[in-house]
Amino acid sequence: ISLASNSLPVKYLAESAEHNLEVSKNSGKNRITVFNTTVKWQKFKTLINDIGEWLYKNMDKKEDEGSDKTIKFSRGLVYRLLTYVEQAKAFKDGKKLDTNALWRSHLHYDVARNIKSNNLDKDERIKEEREMRENFLTKVEKNIEYLRIPASYVLYRERKNEGGKDVD
Repeated sequence: ISLASNSLPVKYLAESAEHNLEVSKNSGKNRITVFNTTVKWQKFKTLINDIGEWLYKNMDKKEDEGSDKTIKFSRGLVYRLLTYVEQAKAFKDGKKLDTNALWRSHLHYDVARNIKSNNLDKDERIKEEREMRENFLTKVEKNIEYLRIPASYVLYRERKNEGGKDVD
């Protein structure tokens, strides 16, 4: 699968899609390449339906203003997940720079600073935040190698076109 801006000539989009198809075929049967990441179809479905939808549901969105959602995290945190994916991949590939080696501790710090509850009861707020952080970190760390797919999915889904409607 290839995504491109509407100004990219179709020829280049077709070449990109063909390249992704070849990468998928060369990686084995029943694979898909999207967002420069190749996975089996079943893994792709899990990444979108479980992690992607969970991220989207819990991300702070403009239409959530005034809602009763108590726990939210910013779109910026989802964007930064893409950086952590790259750092983890580079570290795994042997590029042992300090920034690459610290991806996990930066992720934990980021999550601790950015997942907040607006519950007025202090004990409930602390419990909700801890549960959400643990859930978030479990989903992310377990799938860091493939996280570009659900994170990009969420960010594209949240984008608005000029008319203010969701881009699907």
